[in-house]
Amino acid sequence: MIIKNKIPYILIFIGLFYSISISLINTLKYDEYRINSKGNKNHMIVRTDVAQYWNSAQEFKTDIENGKNFFMAGEENRSIYLYPKIIGTYFMLIDQKIKDEKNMFVLNNYKFGIPIIQSIFYYTILTFLYFKLKNLFNQRVTIFVIGFLSLEPTITQYHGSYWTESIYFSLLLVILTLLLNLKKKFSYCFFLGFMIGISCLQRNVSIYLIIPIVIYLLINFKKDSFTPIISCLVGYSLIIFFLGFTNFIRSGSFYIIPWDQKHTPYYLVAHKLNKETNEEKNKKRFKWIKENNINIEIEEDRLKLADYLNQYFKKALKENFLYFIKYHIWKSLQALILDPFTIQNEYSSDKTIKYYWEKYFYQFYYKIPYSLVIYSLCLIGFLSMIKYNNENRKLAINILLICSLYVAVLGWPGTPRYLVPNLIFLSFYFGFGLDTIINYIKKHR
Repeated sequence: MIIKNKIPYILIFIGLFYSISISLINTLKYDEYRINSKGNKNHMIVRTDVAQYWNSAQEFKTDIENGKNFFMAGEENRSIYLYPKIIGTYFMLIDQKIKDEKNMFVLNNYKFGIPIIQSIFYYTILTFLYFKLKNLFNQRVTIFVIGFLSLEPTITQYHGSYWTESIYFSLLLVILTLLLNLKKKFSYCFFLGFMIGISCLQRNVSIYLIIPIVIYLLINFKKDSFTPIISCLVGYSLIIFFLGFTNFIRSGSFYIIPWDQKHTPYYLVAHKLNKETNEEKNKKRFKWIKENNINIEIEEDRLKLADYLNQYFKKALKENFLYFIKYHIWKSLQALILDPFTIQNEYSSDKTIKYYWEKYFYQFYYKIPYSLVIYSLCLIGFLSMIKYNNENRKLAINILLICSLYVAVLGWPGTPRYLVPNLIFLSFYFGFGLDTIINYIKKHR
């Protein structure tokens, strides 16, 4: 019994040690530039979306150092609000540059501190989750849930990376901890809503997370749900208003949804819905820009362009809704494939080479069977939780609502990375599923 009580701590320590180790190894190995197949010089770690975060962090850091206040510092909220500010603050604290005089990302500037800090943050929150779990579930389920969250490779790969996921996972763990053993108190539900709002600053998809949480409060408290729901919405709205207000102070435009969320569907799928080429679609865009005298150097005009692109997509969606549903289902199935190789492929590969995806196709021979095993265990766990008792049934339904939300909002691009947050919640299905199988084997031995 004493040894079993220590197992969760051992699992958490192993996960933390691995994450810190991989942070150092990846940074030491890939903190350099390379020339891709098109002759462009790119940093091996800070590229694609990560480069966008770091460029925003550079602007934020420069503005703060030049005397601007927090609300005025940095560029507009193009994609992620919080993470660039965390990066910029980190480099200010250690007195290191993000970019040099040639506008190149600086090498060997102790950037490994970022993944180390986010790893410590995640496993600290996970420890608090364990304190809650051990009083709610049996010991074996608790061990399986903590083990999954500590060591599952699709999750752990992000702790040693420079993407937004690790900190976002930590915020989801806080929300998950609060959802266990819910209280009606105004302050409790206010803090729950507040944390959902904070998670919106790290990943935009959380702006919709309030929906399944409110439904869960309604299911959980029934006739007494009015006050918990209102207090949760107040905490959530406080952060959402803060986000819109900071945009207004800086630009004169009050907006919440960043423009990358508005233009991404246009670039990825609008032309497919309309059965037109990218060239035809872009020709219409350039014509609209010219007719409306849009200057993309001005933030207000960039927002107008984003609204136009969003309306273009919505019109295409309305006219081709059934096609989009089929497209969404197919892409969501692709996105649901668990990919523990994402970060390693990002660092080690050159995506500009011809037949890039064919080079890594062999990985599907590992990813698909692994995904089927995990999801099968989760299905067993879901059925077990539904049958177990009323509290577990409500929790299982809430997890299903949350995971369905992520698939509905982020499944259509077909990118597995976007649906990894589901694993934070599916860990409970996994824990109950594995426990059910062990009980069945023991019973029929």
